[in-house]
Amino acid sequence: GSNVQITAPVTASAEVSASAFVDGSRIFKTAPNGAFQVNGDIVKFGGGSVSQGRIYYYAGGSWEIADHASEADATGFLGLALGSSVTEDGMLIRGFINLAGDSGTDGTPLYLGASNGTTQDAAPTGTGNYVRIVGYVLDDAHGAGSLLWFDPDKSWVELA
Repeated sequence: GSNVQITAPVTASAEVSASAFVDGSRIFKTAPNGAFQVNGDIVKFGGGSVSQGRIYYYAGGSWEIADHASEADATGFLGLALGSSVTEDGMLIRGFINLAGDSGTDGTPLYLGASNGTTQDAAPTGTGNYVRIVGYVLDDAHGAGSLLWFDPDKSWVELA
């Protein structure tokens, strides 16, 4: 492969893709203010019916609703729906997002919730539940809602 080195700011008005290795830092100078605005890694592959703001896991080419009640729903590759279309709006797999409402106390972890792709600010406690951190609250009163860092942990714990 070849290396690409960028020495000046680059702007684009459409999606940009690259097939070469890019070496450098990603700097987010501003936090997203409007509801469902993001700065982060977004994928636009797979199918399934999704709802904006909900968390899904990727299974066999389709995005399925996630929750902490079963192994399949809690332990896979997670993404947060940015709209109602996976291929048009995309799935946030890591980054900053501003979600409507109060998500909890600043600096605290968010856990995969009990149902319907939600988060909760306390770890689940029920036998057979899966504890998985999906991000952190950065500012619970930011712009149109709560500023979150969405970055699902790659590990989890099943409660016995």
